Amino acid sequence: MKLETKEVIQKQAGTEREDIHIGLVLAGAVTAGAYTAGVLDYLLNTLDFWYEKHAEDPKNVAKPNVIIDAITGASAGSIVAAVTLMALATKRYKNVDDPTNLESDKNLLF
Repeated sequence: MKLETKEVIQKQAGTEREDIHIGLVLAGAVTAGAYTAGVLDYLLNTLDFWYEKHAEDPKNVAKPNVIIDAITGASAGSIVAAVTLMALATKRYKNVDDPTNLESDKNLLF
């Protein structure tokens, strides 16, 4: 009996692509909160960029498949998690190219 790999089985079934589900657990520490917010800002902007590029060229850009199921944290991490959820709910996390721009205050994670 030949055992097939998961990839072969999925290809035969026509379901090669699976969603990637992630949960984020953010550590505490006062100054680390600022670094964590920066990483989450980058992650959200990168995922948005992927969605935009896929919408522009769906034949050549893979369909985005990353799903953030949960965000939680301890101490400063919990504050960053709450701010991140507020940013997602209000769509206030757009990329900031110029920190001196007055529009930068519209990004809650910046």
